[in-house]
Order: sequence, then C-alpha cells, then structure tokens
Amino acid sequence: MAGAVSEQSPAAATGRDEICQGATTDSRSPVEAEPDADFGPTFGEQLVKARRGQGVFRANVMLVEDGCRVTHVTDPKHLRASHIKPWRDASNDERLKGHNGLLLSPHIDHLFDQGYISFSPSEQLLVVPEVRTDLLGKWGIDAGTRVGTFTVEQQAFLEYHRVNVFNRARGG
Repeated sequence: MAGAVSEQSPAAATGRDEICQGATTDSRSPVEAEPDADFGPTFGEQLVKARRGQGVFRANVMLVEDGCRVTHVTDPKHLRASHIKPWRDASNDERLKGHNGLLLSPHIDHLFDQGYISFSPSEQLLVVPEVRTDLLGKWGIDAGTRVGTFTVEQQAFLEYHRVNVFNRARGG
C-alpha cells in the first residue's frame, strides 16, 4: 500500500473515536491500512470489528472509567469513548486498550480530541487560552476543576496527548 493516499474526514484524521459513531471513512480495514505484525488473525478480526462500530474499545474504556471527568455525566448514552493517544498514532494493541480512553461528554470530547484541553499528572484540567476565555464560562466549566486520579497506563497515554496533541493546539 506504499504511496496510497486516502481521503479522511477531519474526525478520522485526528484519531477521533468513531466506534461510538459506528462509521469509518477509509474503505480499507485498519489491518490493511496500518499493518502491525504483533497480532494474530483473531486479534486482527477483533480490531476490524471495533473500528467498524462493534464497541470493543468503548466496552474496554467502561471497565476503567465511570463517567466524564469534567462534567460528571455518568449515563453512557450521553458519553463518548475517546482515545487519549489518537487512533492514527496508536499501535493496534493501544487502539483497543481501555486505559487509552476516557468517557467524555460530547463537547468535552471535541475539546480533548482537538487538543484544546488535556489533563495534568496532578489531576488538573489543562486548557488553551482561547478556550479558557471563550468557551469554558459559556459551558459552565470550571477551569480549575480536579478531574481525579488516572491509572499508571492512562498517565503514559496522557503524557503522549499533552506533548503531541495539546501542545500542538497551543502552537507548541
């Protein structure tokens, strides 16, 4: 597949969790699009099903997370399973790992996915200035909110998010 170019939606390009949306924009399976020799056919099939909307990733995230850390919404039908390390950057194993995810309210998911917010090792909400001044007050979000403790694995994924997604949105 060298040299192949595929058109992706902005959501797919950012690694947005399409599992909750039940759609993909790339006609190739994730296994074909991004080969990884570290898994067998059963895992590959599970990965394809997860990407096509079967909910494996979401179910794995729900084993780790209880609700949105910012809005405190706990009803799963109002939450999205969001990848911390974006799908496009993650290995096949990381794509399904529950510790690489957060349950987030849709508007919080948008901010997190686009790198406008992240979470610090000290349980603080991190916010880029443009969002802090424009959106947080309108959405009733306290920028100083404590978001709770993350697992060791989540902390590693969040470090990746802060460096590669959040800092990019900040222009860093």
